[in-house]
Amino acid sequence: MSGLGPGRVSAALLFGSAALTPVVIDRPGPLGLLGLTGWLMWVVWIGVYGIVLVRAEPGRRSAADRGP
Repeated sequence: MSGLGPGRVSAALLFGSAALTPVVIDRPGPLGLLGLTGWLMWVVWIGVYGIVLVRAEPGRRSAADRGP
């Protein structure tokens, strides 16, 4: 699994917002949107991934399982 997918980007945004919480609480500003953006991306990623899993045919192998 390589690449910078939406799940990893949203995880990075959520981590960034958690690390910057003291700054955001002391001085409200645009940094507060960092956590909101990460959370919304995470919700969308979970929804899309769930739809892909539901639509997948039972027994179908993914491209990663097939090999080169």
